[in-house]
Amino acid sequence: MKRIIFLVSMIVAIGFSQCKKEAEMLAFKITPPFAALNPEFTVFEYESGVADTFVYRTGSQLFVPPFLWVDSSGMEVKGKVAVKYREFHRAEEIFFSGAHLNYDSLGEKNVLTTAGMFEIRAFQNGKELAMKNGKEMGVRMASYNATPNYNFYNMSDSSGNWQYKGQATAEINTGIRTIKEQIDILQAKDKFPYDAKTTFVLNYDAALDIFFKNDYKAISKNYENKTVLRKIESYGAALSKIYGGRWNEVRYKGLKFYAWEMVWEIIGSQKMPTWAMKEGADITDLKFQGGTSYKMELISYKRNQRATLFVNAKIPLKVLFALSPNARQEEYDQVLEQIRIEQERLAMQAEVYRSFSVTAPGFHNWDVVYKNPNTFMAKAQISFDKALSKEEVPELYYFINGNKSFVKINNWDTDSIYVSIDSTAKYIAVLSPTKAAIFENKDYKNLDFDKIRKTGSLNLPFKVVDIQSANDALKLLN
Repeated sequence: MKRIIFLVSMIVAIGFSQCKKEAEMLAFKITPPFAALNPEFTVFEYESGVADTFVYRTGSQLFVPPFLWVDSSGMEVKGKVAVKYREFHRAEEIFFSGAHLNYDSLGEKNVLTTAGMFEIRAFQNGKELAMKNGKEMGVRMASYNATPNYNFYNMSDSSGNWQYKGQATAEINTGIRTIKEQIDILQAKDKFPYDAKTTFVLNYDAALDIFFKNDYKAISKNYENKTVLRKIESYGAALSKIYGGRWNEVRYKGLKFYAWEMVWEIIGSQKMPTWAMKEGADITDLKFQGGTSYKMELISYKRNQRATLFVNAKIPLKVLFALSPNARQEEYDQVLEQIRIEQERLAMQAEVYRSFSVTAPGFHNWDVVYKNPNTFMAKAQISFDKALSKEEVPELYYFINGNKSFVKINNWDTDSIYVSIDSTAKYIAVLSPTKAAIFENKDYKNLDFDKIRKTGSLNLPFKVVDIQSANDALKLLN
């Protein structure tokens, strides 16, 4: 079996050498490895002669001046323009887009770690446009990495090289606090139906008085009506048997009520005494504690037992009964939906904004060079556990730094590849849109790095896998 793999490796190596020569003759181009995972653009349409601002789903903003675009002949574009924009916040998104994080500075090979990358393109009638000389577009990009000292880069469409453009201080996203405050307000609203273990009405008589608006004929007629009882109970508050305190005043949102006119809620982990629910009890004292909180002193009718409850005046009964249980449920469902929407907005919010002006369409990146002192260069001996066809020409990628960075090994340049002592690293080879190969992380961690450093060589036996779905491609990156 080893002899077969060796022969396959030799044949593949010859093919790679020829492919390398052919690849060197080709111009750089962006080729997403798996079309199904290529991140989609969002398209903004506007009139070219009018300044406009576009807001991306992450909160990023594009500030487009009038008459920004020119066609292939350099003529100023008028009329409708479609601006296509997308963002990448993880290295795997960049990988699936076909872009890369290789960075050569003065002949030194490095790899970048992104704090956010974006791509901008513009089209009119299906033809790609360029930016007019002297014009620029402002981009205030949402960034999920608040670490300082990130630089701004632009990738050349013709060479694929990242070009340093400058620095800018990150701006704290104050909108996060505003959204959190709104969520807190919504979550403070009463749940519905109420929890009968902690929420109660003093007694059934009080509930009937409010329910029938002190119409004593209706109260007398319906006192034993189970339908009315079930309707009252459907609000969720328990009907206790607490009397007395009829003239105890309660303040609620600046208005005066009596204790029996309120729905009450037990504070904390206290429990209502069983005798107050089943046998009957009197309120002997009701003391204001601040806000809507009160101390309620109870005494049992039969047992001569006493209890103290700390309670909140939750809502007046007449306000509760003003809407049917179904209407109350719909109202609370709307609150839950608002909470869900705000939580989704919060999840999309970035820690900071990073702003810069761009003077050309294409890929732009907030990056810092990945620093790992335990890196060196080595020659790689590549093999595969299955024979490859002529059409399956590998593109090799090296993922490091917990999938935050990756190196694209251009034109199969395996004579001197980047090697890092990194417990998260792995190699992936894209063979075709439906096939890939991997040197897994568990195998990478078992490499003898001291030996590799001394010999300047490492062996990478890849396992070929089929890519039949987006999930298959995602599994390569765990």
